[in-house]
Amino acid sequence: MTTPRIYLPPELCDTDPLEIKGEAFHYLARVLRVRVGEMVEVLDGAGTRYRGRVKGMGRDSLHLSMSPGEKVEAEFPRFHLFQALPGGRKMEEVIRRTVELGVHALRPFKSSRCQNASKRWSLDRWEKLCLEASRTAGRAFLPRVYPVLAWEEMLEEIRSLKPVLLADETGGMKVGEALEGEASRDVGLLVGPEGGFSPREREEMISAGALPVSLGKHVLRTESAGAVLLTLARHHYGFL
Repeated sequence: MTTPRIYLPPELCDTDPLEIKGEAFHYLARVLRVRVGEMVEVLDGAGTRYRGRVKGMGRDSLHLSMSPGEKVEAEFPRFHLFQALPGGRKMEEVIRRTVELGVHALRPFKSSRCQNASKRWSLDRWEKLCLEASRTAGRAFLPRVYPVLAWEEMLEEIRSLKPVLLADETGGMKVGEALEGEASRDVGLLVGPEGGFSPREREEMISAGALPVSLGKHVLRTESAGAVLLTLARHHYGFL
């Protein structure tokens, strides 16, 4: 049986006993229906895990008897996914998949072929989905979802990163070849929208330092490409 998990701000975690209220209490008591005596894992999102045993429950709070925190070593490099904003609710699927796979940051952006992208995206909802996926995966460090970038803002961001891998349906190096010998602490991953990038956009990204890579002979859906690219990159560094 999986141990129930919650996230709390670091300043609240190092307390014994620890009182749980609000959304965290609702999740544990009403959704998971934990009982007195059960163990709960508490994550601070900044690299420390705690374990606590439910010692008492009330109408709107419960108390945990806490063990000392365990520090988790951060993984490097960190992976930043630049995702062209897809249509409908596909960005939500991108968040779920890549957060579970270990992405460090999600940076959605607009390109010329994002006409069908949702105009009613909600950063609050994306952050909630990111938290839920992190909780499922038991991540000690919470990834971050950024507001949508304009095209020029995205180019400026990737100019400051090295390496940046561009998932290119026209072909390119294998991911392992592009990363061979790289010792950077941060790696950028670029994925286009449903209609792909225009030739001009491709040239601008390559001029900004992006390296075209191939994800195989099959064309992937935009909500799958980021997860595949991230998986290949993490495998190269021995994380999978």
